Amino acid sequence: MISTQDILQKGARLQNGKYTVEHVLGQGGFGITYLAQHSLFGQVALKELFLNHAAQMYCTRQGNTVLPKFDTVQFEGFKAKFLEEARTLARFKNIEGIVKVLDYFEENGTAYFSMEYINGQTLEDLVETKKAQHGGVMKEAEALAIVGQVGKALSVVHQQGVLHRDIKPANILLNAQTQRAALIDFGIARSFIEGSSAGQTAFFSEGFSAPELKLVNLAKGTYTDVYSLGSTLFYCLTGQPAQAADQREMEGFKSPKYLNPSVSKTTNEAIIKAIQLRPSERPATVEEFLSLLSTKTTTSKHEQTIPDLPKPKK
Repeated sequence: MISTQDILQKGARLQNGKYTVEHVLGQGGFGITYLAQHSLFGQVALKELFLNHAAQMYCTRQGNTVLPKFDTVQFEGFKAKFLEEARTLARFKNIEGIVKVLDYFEENGTAYFSMEYINGQTLEDLVETKKAQHGGVMKEAEALAIVGQVGKALSVVHQQGVLHRDIKPANILLNAQTQRAALIDFGIARSFIEGSSAGQTAFFSEGFSAPELKLVNLAKGTYTDVYSLGSTLFYCLTGQPAQAADQREMEGFKSPKYLNPSVSKTTNEAIIKAIQLRPSERPATVEEFLSLLSTKTTTSKHEQTIPDLPKPKK
């Protein structure tokens, strides 16, 4: 968690007063997102590159200036990738379901981009609220509608040769007025981390990132995002993400239907296929995964080969 002295304070101004910071909206491994007032656009979400992790801080702040605590040449590389993410998102401004980028720039020794401000909550917040208030989870139809919206947007992104790399409930925003879902925080910069001294696993979203994202030399593809989308649906329907490989080995695999018997057979089978540890055993594309969610199938081979709760190996 980033300390209060390492965030821009209320009233901080950027771009010669074009932006005025109001407060922090959220924090992640790659940066801090602020609610800011723009002189022309009004309220915007302003994302600042500030590398950090729960176990280690990779940046610090002196006044408003961000200082990397590792090689400055590498940090320049991070900035370049961060701005590449902004430019990529700006290309998708007409795709429904992708947050719209308004501007990007460098200042304070780091990089920023501003996005439309979506007044609402993340999918993670929605599920956690349901768990806290009712001890329950999302209804299947509601969860499928949200994942369907995200999947359709993601499919268009994939067709343009871009992977998201960090799909998870915390990166899906739900508009409070329309309840439409928007995908945020593309993990494009994570490709630069692989092999760097900062360590690629520091920015691995446990429970949602596909296993191959931990391995530098293993190819990533559309199937990588399929895993994360499948685990996100798993979480919506059970209140917890899919098990990691070591958990499956020690505890036995727990399917969505095992954890929530109300999950339909079709949805259960589709999720099981999506969260296979081996990329070759998953649906190759988001379209294929969405098709499985809407197709009645017989018992899949994956449900046969990964039964619920076999006895753990001694």
